[in-house]
Amino acid sequence: MDDNQVLDKQSISVSSDWDGENDLSPDVQWTHPYLWEFVQLLPPDGHSLLDVGCGRGIVGALARIYRDYDRTVGVDVFEPYLKFVEQHRFYTEMRRLDLNSPLPFADKEFDVVTCLEVLEHLNKGAGTHLIGEMQRVGRRIIFGTPDRFHQQPEFDGNLFQKHQSLWTPREFKRLGYNVVKARGRVNISVGSIHITSKHEYLAWRDA
Repeated sequence: MDDNQVLDKQSISVSSDWDGENDLSPDVQWTHPYLWEFVQLLPPDGHSLLDVGCGRGIVGALARIYRDYDRTVGVDVFEPYLKFVEQHRFYTEMRRLDLNSPLPFADKEFDVVTCLEVLEHLNKGAGTHLIGEMQRVGRRIIFGTPDRFHQQPEFDGNLFQKHQSLWTPREFKRLGYNVVKARGRVNISVGSIHITSKHEYLAWRDA
């Protein structure tokens, strides 16, 4: 049984009662396998970062620790996540935003725009639109996404956590992106279930 089959089988029993403010134990916990590579892609001479689909703020935390940009903006549609990152002050600004809408920022407003583990939660049309919007508002664009599709339902009470699409490295290369495969594995915990998958990569380009 490969990693993708394990994920398909185990992802169906996720609960949905995390409120993001009073409960510090979300439904699913995971570690990204490409964080070392990701930090290397953050421009050391940059001043501003936009994190699209910021979730619980891993990008904001890394940027604050390793780059200390003057302006970091986190956007997400899920209010409990925004409350969580506000509590921990991972970003200098936060906005609630439906990613099916245009990004409310000026052309090239940010030195770097990131989107980790988000694109697969949009359908292909919305994902294509988001890629274009990120290229419009950012100078360096960084995506992180799996290269295999697996069924994932909603969790943390977040309807948007369901997987809807697959983006392959080949698709990103056709769009002019560089692809960096993760050297490690993502470790996912769902309650007492622990899952390991190696199908993760980064895609990045300067726009």
